Order: sequence, then structure tokens, then C-alpha cells
Amino acid sequence: MTRARADIGDYKDPWDIATAAYDDEFLAMLKQEFEFDSLEPKRTQSIRYIGRQYILGRRLEDDQEFYKRSQAEYRNLLKETDHFLELLKKSYNNHYFYNIATEMLTLARGMNLPEPQSDFPDLTEHQRDVESHYRELVRLTELLKIAADHGMKFAKREVRPGPKMNFGLELLVRKAADFWIGELKRKFTVDYHQGSGLTPAFEFVRALVKPLDDVPDDRIITAMRGEITERRKMGISN
Repeated sequence: MTRARADIGDYKDPWDIATAAYDDEFLAMLKQEFEFDSLEPKRTQSIRYIGRQYILGRRLEDDQEFYKRSQAEYRNLLKETDHFLELLKKSYNNHYFYNIATEMLTLARGMNLPEPQSDFPDLTEHQRDVESHYRELVRLTELLKIAADHGMKFAKREVRPGPKMNFGLELLVRKAADFWIGELKRKFTVDYHQGSGLTPAFEFVRALVKPLDDVPDDRIITAMRGEITERRKMGISN
């Protein structure tokens, strides 16, 4: 088993290791250096979750059986999601007797459920009013399909002789990008120049890695560039 520098002693819970590494002093440093409230409880939890993923990823680098199981689980999820989407769209198109979109709207309003997203520019105003719950379900199911497909590809790795891939770094960079973009609304970029990242996003990732492990800057840059490329392929903003 491959472990991070901070993962020493007994087989500790990765969350406890991340919490110790990302203590209040460290969080205060993030607040000062990157100008966001890292001590706000939800953000603190999100940051420690990023560290937890690094510890887990390092432990799983050599576990080929884990990757095989993960691929199989994602493959099954992708298959079932495809099947559900097919049934969902079929029941919408075959609406002579029972209009699933209208029934969803009626039941949702009767149960006082929150209104779904209604920003569907391809629909008429009447369709947006009647079909928004159905369309939102389709949209989220299609998102689930994309996530399952991406997860299956992400788990498709082999343990080979020679230098090991730092799976923990891949996970940390991905979650750091989610936080940087989604929570802080900032651009996740890296500017390779003589081995230095030279962007706030790079400095943020390096700061998160430092208490956990010893990782050269060029490895961080490579991981960030890989994540940015993958997001572009999927049409995800960075």
C-alpha cells in the first residue's frame, strides 16, 4: 500500500488525517492567502474532504481489484441509466392515455414540492409550464449518465511496473477544481513556466498538497493540465 507522508502510524481514518493536516491554523492561512472564508463550516468541510480524497487515493494506487470493481459498478449504473432514459422518453412519447409530464406536474404541485429548473429554451412557454418537472428529470438523468461514463473511464487504470501514478493527486486536483470553480467562482488555470504554475489556482492546489505529502511542482502542474483537458473534453467550464 502506498501512503502519503501524513498517513503514518496506525491505519487511521482518512478524514481524521485530513482534519489534523488542515487544522484551524492552516485554514486561517488559506483565508489570508486566497481571500475567501475558509473557516466557514461548510467550506472547512469541503476543504478537508479534498484532503481526505488524497489520502484515500494514495492508499488505493496499487489496488487493481478496487479499480476493476469500480469499473463494473459504473458500467452497471451506465447500463441502468440508459435503460431508464429509454423508458422515460418512451412513456412521454406514448401519451395518448397517460401523459407522464402532466401527471408529474400535478403531483408535484399537490405535494408542494419545489419548482424545478425551467430554463429550457427549446420549449414554448406552455411546455415549460407543463413539462418542467419531466424535463428536469431527463436532464438530471442524462447528467447521471455522463457522470457514470466519466467515472468508469476514471477507474480504468492498470497497476504497471515502474513509476506509480499518484491517484491521490488526481483526486485532489479534481476536487480542488470543483471547489475553486464551483464555490469560489474562479478560473482554474495553470501556466507552465520553468517548472512553476504561476497562477492562483496552482498555488491553491500546492498549498493543499503540502501538509499531506511531498509532491514536486511539475507533478502538480501535469495533474492540473490533465484535469483541465478532461474538463474541456466534457464541455465543463474551468
